[in-house]
Amino acid sequence: MEQLRSLVFDLDCEISAVGNTLVDLDDAEKFLGELVEEMGEAVYKGEEMAYYNKHFRDVRILSQLFRQALSDLNMQHSKANKLGKILFGEVVRKQKSSGDPYVDCEIEMAKKQNRKAFTEIHNREPVSDEEVDSWINMILEKSKKKAV
Repeated sequence: MEQLRSLVFDLDCEISAVGNTLVDLDDAEKFLGELVEEMGEAVYKGEEMAYYNKHFRDVRILSQLFRQALSDLNMQHSKANKLGKILFGEVVRKQKSSGDPYVDCEIEMAKKQNRKAFTEIHNREPVSDEEVDSWINMILEKSKKKAV
């Protein structure tokens, strides 16, 4: 149960990080909208060149902000996705003793997801199911140590 608690805590942290990045992107979108209005007004007044340096600087800042926010968002999504897969595998593993055919199907799905995650992380197929199980257990142990 402690492992599940730790995984859920880690997943919640990643979801919060995604939320923070989304706030940054929302602010950037508003700033970009204001910049578009300023640029349109400068064009209307025939003052494009007078505002060129300011607008160019603002566009560079926005470009960097979007690049960083998207990088953060992709990393946070990847971490949350991995944690979700591990969490799913752990929950299904806990239910294994029920003998329910539905649970057995869920276990098989979790094994496939774990194998797929292993392959994505290590860029190779696992030697055996035991290798995948060992890897999952190692991740769970690391998560447990982080929570403490």
